[in-house]
Amino acid sequence: MNSLPSHLSEAFTPTSLAQLASLQTVLTPHGEKLESTKVRQAAVLLMLFERKEEGGGLRVCLTTRAKHLRSHPFQTALPGGKVDPTDPDLIYTAFREAQEEVALPVLTSTNLVSTHTLGVLPPFISKYKIVCHPVVCVTTPEVIDALVPQPDEVDRVWEWPLSHVLDPSLVRTHPEIRGSQWEYLEEALNQTDDEWVAGAVYRHNRLRTCYTPLKGLTTDILLVTAIAAFGEIPEYVHRAPGQPSFAEVVGWVVKEANEAVGQVKMHAYGKGETNGIRA
Repeated sequence: MNSLPSHLSEAFTPTSLAQLASLQTVLTPHGEKLESTKVRQAAVLLMLFERKEEGGGLRVCLTTRAKHLRSHPFQTALPGGKVDPTDPDLIYTAFREAQEEVALPVLTSTNLVSTHTLGVLPPFISKYKIVCHPVVCVTTPEVIDALVPQPDEVDRVWEWPLSHVLDPSLVRTHPEIRGSQWEYLEEALNQTDDEWVAGAVYRHNRLRTCYTPLKGLTTDILLVTAIAAFGEIPEYVHRAPGQPSFAEVVGWVVKEANEAVGQVKMHAYGKGETNGIRA
C-alpha cells in the first residue's frame, strides 16, 4: 500500500491497515474519465476511517440527501456528483463535490487535511446510465466529526461499519435501530430482481441501517469495497442469476452512446450531400 502519513497510520489498527492494503490492490491511482462525451459521469468520495476507542473496524462516511431534492430525495449516498468538463480528474471531482455537500476542507485537487487518497475503484453504473467513479480515501474521526451537511443538498452526515454490508444482520447490535427509516417487511435485507440496462437483470439490495437504508448503487460500491478489503463474500447472494458485471454494462452504454453519435454524424453528412446535389 502507498505509505500513509504517520498521523494517519496511527489512526488505524494493524488489522485495518492490512485490510486497506488488500483494498488497494483493486484500485487504480487516478482513474480515467470515459472518452465518450455523451456518457454522463459522476465521481463519489468513499471516506474510510476507524474509531479505535469504540472497538475499531473500518467505517464509511455516508450522507442522506435532502428531502426537497428532485432526484433521490432522503436516500443514502456517498458525497459526490457530476463530473464537470473543467474538472482536471476524477479525484478533483470527488473532493470538490464533498466540499460542496459536507464542507470537506479541500486544500488542493488531491490533498486535504488529514486525508490520504488510496485510489479509484473500477466504474459502476446506475439504472439511469450514469457511470460512477468511486474515489477511495482514508481519514480520521476528527475530520468526520467536523463535517457539516449543507442543507441545500444534504440532510445528515453519518457513518456505518463497512463489515455490516457483508452481514446485514449485524444491524441488530445497534440499539438505535428503532429510529431507522426502514419500510420493508424483512428485518435487515430486502432484495428484488429488476430490469436493468439493455434489458439485463439486476439484483437491488436494500440494507437496513440506523438511519436511511443502503440501496442500489451505494450498496454495490460498498459491497465491492468490503469484499476487497476483508477478503470475504457476503452472507447473502447479492447478484441475480445471469447478472452482467458492471464492466460489461459500462461497455454497452459507451458503445450505445458512440453509435448514437455516429448516427447523428451520418445523418448530418447525408443531409449535406443532398443539399449539395440540389444546389
